[in-house]
Amino acid sequence: MMAGATLLGASAGAFIVTAASILALRRVALRVGLVDYPGGRKTHEGQVPLVGGLGMVLGIAVGLLMSGNTGGALQPYLASALLLAVVGALDDNFALSPGLRLLAQVGAVLPMVLGMGVRIQTFGDLVGIGPLDVGDASLAVTVFVTVAAINAFNLVDGMDGVAGGVVLAALVVFLSLGPAAIDPASAVLATILAASVAGFLVFNAPVPWDNTRYKCFMGDAGSTMLGFSLAWLLIRTSQGSHPVLAPVTALWIVFVPAVDLLWSVLRRTLRRQSILRADGEHLHHMLCRAGLGPVAVAACIVGVTLCAGISGVALEIAGVPAWGSFAAWWLAGAVLVGSVTLAARPR
Repeated sequence: MMAGATLLGASAGAFIVTAASILALRRVALRVGLVDYPGGRKTHEGQVPLVGGLGMVLGIAVGLLMSGNTGGALQPYLASALLLAVVGALDDNFALSPGLRLLAQVGAVLPMVLGMGVRIQTFGDLVGIGPLDVGDASLAVTVFVTVAAINAFNLVDGMDGVAGGVVLAALVVFLSLGPAAIDPASAVLATILAASVAGFLVFNAPVPWDNTRYKCFMGDAGSTMLGFSLAWLLIRTSQGSHPVLAPVTALWIVFVPAVDLLWSVLRRTLRRQSILRADGEHLHHMLCRAGLGPVAVAACIVGVTLCAGISGVALEIAGVPAWGSFAAWWLAGAVLVGSVTLAARPR
């Protein structure tokens, strides 16, 4: 593990570069049309630059350079993150086809699987009949799960501070496992990621005053890159001969995006709609209809993320078997969806 002072300096660099890049890119975005317009399900005012993702990936790259950790395991990660950020920015500006986006996402996952050997080998004993190993399907399962994670974080990116806050909360829980447990490369990446997300939230956190002059969104460039980054960290540390945490605990750390994704797929399937069809019934939308303002919605979802992650870690520390933790996860997810849906009903 690198010296604390070096990691602190690298994290500070990531934060500063992210913030400075966002400020510099805002003007460029306004000129070239890389902006989000209000209308439909979007209730923001004015043209908001979609440069948060590009700012964060630049901050991450500089932070890793400053830490001296751009080689080895983190080199393929950085290449994948840059690919997702660039393709995401192109999608933000030109609305790429779903097929092309999916191809880029799969292409970004392959260096993780083939170059670094980060693969899902087992889901653990989720149903009480022994470990659910994936065997020869490891490559396909890892790609599928990682692409699902990428899109899950894209779904929660619908209101100021929500996606960034969820990622930051998940990283805080992950880092709470401690440097003695987490391998050095993962600890460095998680810390620099957290610093970059914090730099982005300076421009995206919901505030009670008008911040139109500095506001930005992360766009698909940010949400897909962050979803991939968390998948990389959690798969890396929950698999192998010496896992840091159980696979089900990793699921607790990404509780809100995972529940929102599963609920979206179930909801649209039951209605015989395409699972790719956008709607206004994600958790943050329903909280808004329940009467919560932007600050309260972000605080609620980030709070749930923290509580869920801490609960998952606590269950593992307490020795609760994986199947018991998994059952508790499904119960918690049902309670969350049910309570939010009930609160959003017209009175």
